[in-house]
Amino acid sequence: MDELKKQYKTSAIIGGAIMASLVFYVAAVAIIRRNPDWIKTVAPNRSADAVRYVFLGITVIGFFMTAFIRNRILTAGIKQADDIRMRIRRLFTASIVGYALSEAVTILGLCLFILSGKPLDFYLFLSISLLFFFNYVPKYAQWENWVKKPSIETETEEKGRVL
Repeated sequence: MDELKKQYKTSAIIGGAIMASLVFYVAAVAIIRRNPDWIKTVAPNRSADAVRYVFLGITVIGFFMTAFIRNRILTAGIKQADDIRMRIRRLFTASIVGYALSEAVTILGLCLFILSGKPLDFYLFLSISLLFFFNYVPKYAQWENWVKKPSIETETEEKGRVL
């Protein structure tokens, strides 16, 4: 289980760094806001309503897709992955994917801010991104339980006996 703790800590550090990077996006918005002439040249009409709704749709779909993708990483081919090291690698990969997809929401907000010139657009997507992070931040107890969980093949066999 030392390997599990090591990978979990590494995942937590990477996740913390990705979350800390959100500060740079906030700083970029603050810098751009101080130069309104730049925004006028990039987004002269400042009407980005259609893009806003598309990005919100992508975000909602992304919330469910993140769960699906993480689950797929953890369970695809699990019959061959009964090895604890393989399970730990899958947990690590699923965590990093979750962090990256959570950060992507903030990037959508930054793009929308650049298109619309409205900082509220950015802060809305930043808030949603933080919700993603808090929803998908792995907990060590979850990692331990998943590593100890029997394989899907074993679970299927056990269910078959009960039925």
